[in-house]
Amino acid sequence: MGSRLKLAYAVAVSCWAGAAFGQATPFSADMVMTVTGEAAEQMKRMAGQTKEPMPTTYTWKLYRSGTKMRIDMSSGPQQGSAIADLAGEKGYLLQPRTNTYLEYGSGEKGQERVEMLQYLKAGGDLCQLRTKYPSCKKLGAEVVGGRPCQSYEVSSKSGARETLCMDERLRYPLREVKKSGTTELRNVVEGAQPGSLFEIPGGYTKSGS
Repeated sequence: MGSRLKLAYAVAVSCWAGAAFGQATPFSADMVMTVTGEAAEQMKRMAGQTKEPMPTTYTWKLYRSGTKMRIDMSSGPQQGSAIADLAGEKGYLLQPRTNTYLEYGSGEKGQERVEMLQYLKAGGDLCQLRTKYPSCKKLGAEVVGGRPCQSYEVSSKSGARETLCMDERLRYPLREVKKSGTTELRNVVEGAQPGSLFEIPGGYTKSGS
């Protein structure tokens, strides 16, 4: 996997790994990513090596339906689409230029997945995800992009800290702030999404690496 693709993969799968489920509302949205810290420095180094522009702020398209998610990466370190399903353990990175796809592990497993599915089905306090977030503090209510959300400060098992502002209807963060950067949803449109968005297109072949 090339350096650009590795970086795109890392950023894509680092997006909040929950999936809409149960009472959560299907939606599409613009996902505005601002990369900071070491990831931004890596992108600058790559831009210097390739002599190609590599902005640290770019916009992707997010689609969510049921337990499924798709991210279309039309700008940034790599073009392509990432699709995943919390009901399974695999995700796919589609590469339209070559009509190929890469397979990768997706989402949570074990008790972490059980807790995530329960949260996504019933909603409520994000701090109930004790396996995913051993440390969790509920902050105040906010409004992001005209939508209300509840802010939380959490720490993962690795100790990485981040702040999430969760939309109760979507069961997804409208804003996610962590060491590597900030992700914010804009232009959220609620509504059913075509099933074909979450499938590998016909004619695509699996890439070995």
